[in-house]
Amino acid sequence: MSNPEASMLIVTSETAQSTLLAMSLSSHTGMSYRLAGPQEPHKVSGASFDIVLIDLSLVDPILFQKWEESLAGQGEGETRICAFNAKNDTHALDAVSLSHIRGVFFQQDTPELMAKGLKQILQGQIWLSRNLMSLLIDKLRRQSMDAYRMEGYLTHRERQVVGLVGLGATNAQIAEKLFLSEHTVKTHIYNIFKKIGAQNRVQVVCWARDHLGALPNLSRPRTKH
Repeated sequence: MSNPEASMLIVTSETAQSTLLAMSLSSHTGMSYRLAGPQEPHKVSGASFDIVLIDLSLVDPILFQKWEESLAGQGEGETRICAFNAKNDTHALDAVSLSHIRGVFFQQDTPELMAKGLKQILQGQIWLSRNLMSLLIDKLRRQSMDAYRMEGYLTHRERQVVGLVGLGATNAQIAEKLFLSEHTVKTHIYNIFKKIGAQNRVQVVCWARDHLGALPNLSRPRTKH
């Protein structure tokens, strides 16, 4: 079944291989396509797409969220964000648990299989492997238990800081986001290090990804109370 009015954006390096993939997906799904570089979320501002395919081999969690933010609220219909080029279930799990992804495709998936999945996603379905779904459910269950324990473990502000550190935010970005001084942010991070037993920010990032769900938004500071 073709989708003559549907469109997709493919976020990847513009190479002969990616162009061939885009053409093949367009041929199999009937969707028009556009390519955009991984560092170019600003270039699609105001545009509307039914499907957005983001290359996980080129886009890290911070950049992935920038794409989500750039695409949020564009057009009248729903933009379904998907990931492709996942190396394995673990790689895919990191993306799925930190973002709002409707489907994941792996490096070994053929264009025909990807097209089949995209058609399902256009119809409102989720395209995740059974094993990935099982891993995701287990992780969400652990996160739910961890969130319950953290109520008396980390303060609300510390949980906010942990989430932003988990995105790779700098102290300056955290301060701007939470309306704090950088000195206060440093104090929170010091206390977090002690509470979770981290030696450095990398360990905090790993801890956040294992214990938190969808991470906070970096580009939209909240209104002061």
